[in-house]
Amino acid sequence: MLKGFGLGLTRKFDYLQVIGSESNIRKAINSLLIPNNDVIETHALETDKYKQSRDRAFVSRQLQLIENLLHTEISYPYSVNIFSHLYILIVRFRSAGSLQKSGTENYSKLMSRYPEIVRVSSQIIDNFNAYLDTTLDESEVYNLYQYLISSRFNTDPSDDDCFSEQVTEVTDFLIERVSENSEYLNVQSGDLFNNLAKHIRPLLNRLSNNISVSNNLLEQIRFEYPHLFEVVKNACALLSSQFSLNAINDEEVGFITVYFAQSLESNYQIDILLVCTTGLGTSQLLRSKIQRRFSGLHVVETVALRDLQSVLKRHEEIELVVSTIELPSSIRIPSLVVSAMLTISDQERLESLVESIRSGDGAR
Repeated sequence: MLKGFGLGLTRKFDYLQVIGSESNIRKAINSLLIPNNDVIETHALETDKYKQSRDRAFVSRQLQLIENLLHTEISYPYSVNIFSHLYILIVRFRSAGSLQKSGTENYSKLMSRYPEIVRVSSQIIDNFNAYLDTTLDESEVYNLYQYLISSRFNTDPSDDDCFSEQVTEVTDFLIERVSENSEYLNVQSGDLFNNLAKHIRPLLNRLSNNISVSNNLLEQIRFEYPHLFEVVKNACALLSSQFSLNAINDEEVGFITVYFAQSLESNYQIDILLVCTTGLGTSQLLRSKIQRRFSGLHVVETVALRDLQSVLKRHEEIELVVSTIELPSSIRIPSLVVSAMLTISDQERLESLVESIRSGDGAR
């Protein structure tokens, strides 16, 4: 684990000492706290309960100030990451009395891309200077800057419609690899690219800066989408190799899987049968009306009532039967009787039934 954060371990007299930069030490501590939400308690880091409570309240105010200054809301898991980073800064300072000074890096050059985030980071560290009655190293501004650019904001202060060449290539690569699987051929869409690219942008910063995030829905995502999760995980492994990126862990794979799942759900079509007395005529009119008004429905066949049972046995994928005549009670899948003209009332009832089927509550 230490090696992954550029840290080493050495023995000094009767104790072990972690060797490395202050920034990397804190990232390693953060990675241990975040998965179990231990940062909320942090009993092991600070034993003075009053001081702990006061420090946590101060950090919470700074997190709220960041949101106000950037005119955004920082949602989970990024809010937890930033909170823990700032809280660990205080704990490390209190335990050591001072913090390790940085080298001679040109932080202004490193932070030139997002000047607004630089200003916010500087203001927050100034507040920490006043709170701790000290002057923290310039590297603390850069450390906070790294966490902020590695987070996705609900209203991003950067231009959401302008993605870098790397973000575009990485997003396209993931979509192409996942869509190579026969089950996900139709996953590609403009919405998927835009939503995923907005996630990939801070993800690349997290990978570059060794910043971990917690995904408290990971097990649920694995349970709901086991195959898709594995396909995305394999695509991420190929991505890391292709673009020389750090390994993408399961927490991140889970977040990426959600974007593909959302796209698949929105593109999901319900297979239906249309029924009338002859299987022709009125059902053809009904078919054209449904296809024009309900893009989420896929009409598999138009059939006569006498053929319905045999067709259902042949097409087990059918989820809904729409008919112009009453159906026998032996039909056990959701069904709806409508007019061949598909009136407004019919459309409303059909839309309601479709929503029930999508949510898993469909019933005849």
